[in-house]
Amino acid sequence: MTLTKRKLGELICDELPLVPREAEKLVTDLFESISEGLEEGNNVSLHGFGIFRILDKNSRPGRNPKTGEECLIAERNVCVLKMGTWLKDASNSFAQEHSLTFQH
Repeated sequence: MTLTKRKLGELICDELPLVPREAEKLVTDLFESISEGLEEGNNVSLHGFGIFRILDKNSRPGRNPKTGEECLIAERNVCVLKMGTWLKDASNSFAQEHSLTFQH
């Protein structure tokens, strides 16, 4: 399932007395706040959902899967999410209902 900002806005409108434009702005502002916190080098914690943080990845040797040619994968920064208890419980519940196994 793809969850767009518009769909998130609609879900918020179902719960709060907001018009769709206000709800979509709320979602946009939330993501901008998370992004700004990460850009400043901070971890961003959403209680129960998880902690977003930037992880520095070193350069490493790699291989082009199409050609098999060896190459160097450049160092980079990636955003990672460590799941909080609420999200972890939801994913485990979903996995059990659909006979899936996740490794944390």
